Amino acid sequence: HKTKTMKKIFLVIMSIALFIACSNDDNGSGNCISYSDVYVDSVEPIENADAAGFLFKVKFIVMNGCGGFGSFDEMISGNTRTIGVIAKYEGCTCDEALHTKETVYNFKPTVQGTYVLRFRNSEDTFITETVTVE
Repeated sequence: HKTKTMKKIFLVIMSIALFIACSNDDNGSGNCISYSDVYVDSVEPIENADAAGFLFKVKFIVMNGCGGFGSFDEMISGNTRTIGVIAKYEGCTCDEALHTKETVYNFKPTVQGTYVLRFRNSEDTFITETVTVE
């Protein structure tokens, strides 16, 4: 009788553990979303004919296949903008290869002047674009 009782207890415990494990996957804790600062690989002005602003194609490198664009991180000092990219990594199973991604940065100045856009290329180097608004 002890053996049958022990087997039942073991099965109940395993069933509870399996239920808890499956429940954790369904409640959103398995989304695997993270964010990370990444460096800009290249910046290319996009010619635009409207007054929507100044558009730039920004390429950056993410660390795996789950990486993509998250947002821009902008620091403003006078007419100088220092721009970084924050990558969003979404997924639990990702290939471990580097991937080049691209997005568009839209600069919309509100007053006339010359602006310096510094896209972070490494810890202490930048890709610089100059915009003059007349």
